[in-house]
Amino acid sequence: MTKSQRMPQAQRRDQLVAVATEVFSRSGYRTASMDAVAIAAGVSKPVLYQHFDSKQSLYLAVIDAANAVFDSVLTGALHSSDDNEERVAAAISAYFSFVTDHRSEFLIIARADSYEPGAVKRASSSTDRAAMWIAELIERESAATTAEAKLLAVAITSMAEAAALQLAETAEFEADAAAHLISGVLWNGVGSLSDSEEAEAGGGSAAPVPAD
Repeated sequence: MTKSQRMPQAQRRDQLVAVATEVFSRSGYRTASMDAVAIAAGVSKPVLYQHFDSKQSLYLAVIDAANAVFDSVLTGALHSSDDNEERVAAAISAYFSFVTDHRSEFLIIARADSYEPGAVKRASSSTDRAAMWIAELIERESAATTAEAKLLAVAITSMAEAAALQLAETAEFEADAAAHLISGVLWNGVGSLSDSEEAEAGGGSAAPVPAD
């Protein structure tokens, strides 16, 4: 191995995390090795261990970095409009763009090793925050209770994650098409909750709109 170029400590750490993201997303946590990361990064194992004292600590740093990318992408979308329907569309579009533009980071989050302490909890922190935002939106835009909104939000984020995994592993859908499908399901579902509550309050089904 050629002698690696000296970098500032923070820059070297970021480089190692970026390389490890590719290694772990490709091979999986248990199959990937510190040797493989060191070789891919062009450093010796002692240099790698100067920054991370174990494969576990490196893996958790990789998850944290992937979450930071996801949070940045989603936060930008959530602040893109004051209209809730537009925010939903932007957030879901950003999520599926994250899947295609940052595939390795997405796979790190979606395939967190369940046997590694702390990995799943860390990996799910970003999607948990997304579910919380969706729950707040459902509660504001419909007559759902807090408990109902939380349940629906978890179901929606699980559905989106399953669809995103399919998108990451196949070429059957474009990101924009997938985002359109999921945002339509979400927004139409929220609208149906409001319609049902209005119908019940009126004592029955909503009256049909007469034709012109």
